[in-house]
Amino acid sequence: MIKTFTLIFLSFFGINVSNAQTVLIESGLAWQHRNDVQIPSKTGTGLSFDEPDSGPFFHYRAEVHVDINSDHGLRFIYAPLSIEATSTSRSITNYNGVAFDANQPITIDYTFNSYRLGYTYSLYRSGDNYFKIGLTGKIRQAEIKFIQGSKVSSYDNVGFVPLLYYGFLYNFTKDWSFFTDADFAAAPQGRAIDMTLKIRRNLSKQSAISIGIRGLEGGADNDKVKTFSFITYAVVDVAFSF
Repeated sequence: MIKTFTLIFLSFFGINVSNAQTVLIESGLAWQHRNDVQIPSKTGTGLSFDEPDSGPFFHYRAEVHVDINSDHGLRFIYAPLSIEATSTSRSITNYNGVAFDANQPITIDYTFNSYRLGYTYSLYRSGDNYFKIGLTGKIRQAEIKFIQGSKVSSYDNVGFVPLLYYGFLYNFTKDWSFFTDADFAAAPQGRAIDMTLKIRRNLSKQSAISIGIRGLEGGADNDKVKTFSFITYAVVDVAFSF
């Protein structure tokens, strides 16, 4: 069913798929090592809500990889992230135009969902080994909500972020391989990186399981917001090829 849907979707763009499609489901645990927010960036109160609760938090994501031919491919990624933490400040916290009382718990709901469409090109391919580069268009859906009793203030933002990409796979035995990839970008307005390192075990010709780590880092510093986060993941994924 997934293969049929992919073929129909790509046919609207005049793309003929001649090789495999891979569906990957990843899950695991996430820890926040740094999560700073200050809104507005000039007059708001800076708060690090990783300090009271670093995790772990449940994580999952889904990916579809399509080989158009031996050199060109597409990536579709859905990567949601939701974190809830409780912080108490000794002074009044000004967040997004609302003053939250000192010495009273503030619940922070942090959401950072990512929807991506990427193009890849194989610079090197030998058997199942490859090195790819590419471009990724990312839609970022972010929201940070502060809650303290009846006081609620939420700042949400939806934006487009262009990213660079690399992907590398090396098979060191018939059934075992090393895989790493990353979407990344840096600019004066902020930076973003989503990088993974995994060891993969082939279960059959059409399925594999991997374990590894993922790092997500990024932030922005502009007239509206000042944010920065660094989150690491322990992950396991299952991949099916068609």
